[in-house]
Amino acid sequence: MNEYTFHSVTSENQQAAYSIYQKNQAYFALTKETPSIEQLMRDMTVLPPAVVQEQKVFSIIYSDQKPIAIMDYLVDYPQEGTAYIGLLLVGERRQGHGQALYHQVEQDWRIKGISLVSLAVIEENTAGRSFWESQGFKETRKAVTTVNDQKVSVVCFEKKIRNS
Repeated sequence: MNEYTFHSVTSENQQAAYSIYQKNQAYFALTKETPSIEQLMRDMTVLPPAVVQEQKVFSIIYSDQKPIAIMDYLVDYPQEGTAYIGLLLVGERRQGHGQALYHQVEQDWRIKGISLVSLAVIEENTAGRSFWESQGFKETRKAVTTVNDQKVSVVCFEKKIRNS
């Protein structure tokens, strides 16, 4: 099994992070955004109301020193003991990286006392929905949110994780 390492995005690895954005054109078509360094910088800093920067983890993920994915999540959001995944972009799909790195993150959360993981997927993102369902997430509701100043229908998912 691959061991994934998580790093903050810095000026040194920003181009590598951007390359993962560029490999996810289908996702950005759904959000009506254009992958750019500016979008990457926005994603690194944007927070929901009443959330502090210390709750946000925005990482470039490496496997064998190769950039594999970008993951953005919030800890103790929307309530204590919950992790909220805002973004998971994998550079090379169908290689098993998404599943393996999610499993690694879930193990880490379990150790840290996180008992619930939640996320939302754009309704038209059938590949994203299938991926999260295959990881054991259950649909909880549908909602409308704003992405790039546009109203977007999303499907909300949750997964309870047991502390080991």
